[in-house]
Amino acid sequence: MNPPLRLLLPLLLAPLLAAQEGHSQFGQARTRELAELGVLPTPLDVAVADIVDYHRHRLPLPRAGEAVAMDVRFGGAAVAPGGEAVLQIGFTTAPSGDRTDLPPLNLALVIDCSGSMADAGKMDAVKRGLLAFAGRLRRDDQVALVTFSDEAQVLCARRRFDGGGWFRSAVEQLAPGGSTNLHGGLVLGLREVANEPLPRGSNRVILLTDGIANRGVVEPEQILADSRRYTAEDVDLTTIGVGTDLNTALLDRLARGGRGLFHFVADGKDVAKVFVDEAEALVATAARTVELRVELPRDLRLLQAYGHEFTREGDELVFALPDMNRGMTAVVLLRCRCTAEADGGRLVARASLRAAPTSPGARRIDLHGDASLRVDESARDPFADPEVKKNATIALLAQGMHDMAEQCQQRRWAEAYRILRAAIDTAQARLPDAQDKDVQAVLQMAAGHERTLRRYVDRFQDYE
Repeated sequence: MNPPLRLLLPLLLAPLLAAQEGHSQFGQARTRELAELGVLPTPLDVAVADIVDYHRHRLPLPRAGEAVAMDVRFGGAAVAPGGEAVLQIGFTTAPSGDRTDLPPLNLALVIDCSGSMADAGKMDAVKRGLLAFAGRLRRDDQVALVTFSDEAQVLCARRRFDGGGWFRSAVEQLAPGGSTNLHGGLVLGLREVANEPLPRGSNRVILLTDGIANRGVVEPEQILADSRRYTAEDVDLTTIGVGTDLNTALLDRLARGGRGLFHFVADGKDVAKVFVDEAEALVATAARTVELRVELPRDLRLLQAYGHEFTREGDELVFALPDMNRGMTAVVLLRCRCTAEADGGRLVARASLRAAPTSPGARRIDLHGDASLRVDESARDPFADPEVKKNATIALLAQGMHDMAEQCQQRRWAEAYRILRAAIDTAQARLPDAQDKDVQAVLQMAAGHERTLRRYVDRFQDYE
């Protein structure tokens, strides 16, 4: 039986969607949604770092007065010559239980009100999320509401939030209809914030859409160029994609260019996650221009940096990380091989994090840490640390789905199946009785993509 057309479309369109991959917050929800629909992902759909960081990591919190904490550890205490080890560099930012310590907020919400927002209750879910979000805003916050469909309009010019009655009334009146003039809405929102930026505040635009620009300026490169006129300096941009009919490459690039994140919203539950659970993260940044440098010992060779690109400067690996929001946790995982020929030595890895602070008058962030391994021929378990074991297993599965998607773009179905199956088998062997809900969720995604991929393998008869 031929695969349904909806299964083939993502692969036929994949070259058109190709873009440089960056860290975002949509990978977990996007990959899960496609797995449930039986649609194979593109490599951009499987953001490895996002899947690894979707759950909250168990890491030390910053000490009082600090914006960021760094934790450096290996998965085990020892490694055998020729064996593998995983180095985890973890980060946490200070939570904000008291909203009064957040910087002043200058925010424009740009909401898609095109006709497709009526489908599957999307507009109702967005309205509930916005009303919940209103409960997190303060009286002195400056807020604007911009909508777009056939045309874009400033529904509520930037004003003091006060009690929020005006905002809630405007949200209740949102109604879908018309086309998607994304460019017009985005530019209006950027102008609202950029006209009078707050020198020591959070100047942010949040763009929410469920579709692809089809009215006004529709060329992605032009939309990106026009947004950069504002985001290059004072204005941050977060994008939220609702549903599956999205230009994910554009939304991801817009957010990365604006020092923000791209959130993928699959259903009402995810709307709540973005607008409620992550409200402070959306509007408050803990660190900007984040640079991680890692120096590995001579006898430890890097095999893979899961989900992160890097450059080399002498003996150091240099990672340009996304801006860090309040209340976040994240890890960078490096899979390495020990090249020492004999045991008895000690391998030390060093990491440093440098970033610009966002709090007025705060000092530049400059953190240092290290971790060591004993070279021991009897070493067998590289994952004595359960937290590293969990994160490395999720990373393995996410990387397997990403590499599978790359092979699918080349229509190498058998190789794609082999890669994904190997990742699943390794994960299950590593955690044979995995009860952790985060690991189970990623395993289920991988299994869903395996079932879909098997149809292609059977169809083209190249699986043995």
